[in-house]
Amino acid sequence: MWRGAYRTLLLRTILLRILVLLVQGTQKPASRHAVPSAMHRIIADIQLHPERHRTVAETARATGRCESRFNVAFKRATGFPPVAFIANCRLPKGRDLPGSSSMTIAAIARSLGYCSTAHFSSQFKLSYGITPRMCRKSTS
Repeated sequence: MWRGAYRTLLLRTILLRILVLLVQGTQKPASRHAVPSAMHRIIADIQLHPERHRTVAETARATGRCESRFNVAFKRATGFPPVAFIANCRLPKGRDLPGSSSMTIAAIARSLGYCSTAHFSSQFKLSYGITPRMCRKSTS
C-alpha cells in the first residue's frame, strides 16, 4: 500500500510519536511530589502525639482534601496509609514501657491511644514477635 520513502517517513513519524508518549508518561510534574505544608504539620503532629485519637475524615479536612485524595497524598508523602503510619508511631513509644514501667498493660495501651488492650497486644506481637506481657516477664 505505502511504498518507498513515504512509507519510511510514515513509520519514523509513528515511532517518534510513540517515543514522545513514553517519555511523557514516565515524567511526573514536581508539584505532584511536593508535600504541602498542611501535610507536613499533620505528619509532625502524628509523630509527636501518636496517642491522640484522629479520624481520617478530620485529618483530611485539616489539609483541605477529601478522604480519598488525602489517603493518596499521605501515602505518597510517608510511604504508609494514615492508619499504618499512626501505628508505626505508637508502637516504638510503647516498646520500652512494659519492661520499665509499673503501669498495667491496659494503662499502657490507653496511654498510647489504643481503644483495647487486645488490639495493642496483637499489634505489639506483630511488630516485635512477643506480647507486652512476655516482654515484661523477660525484663523483670
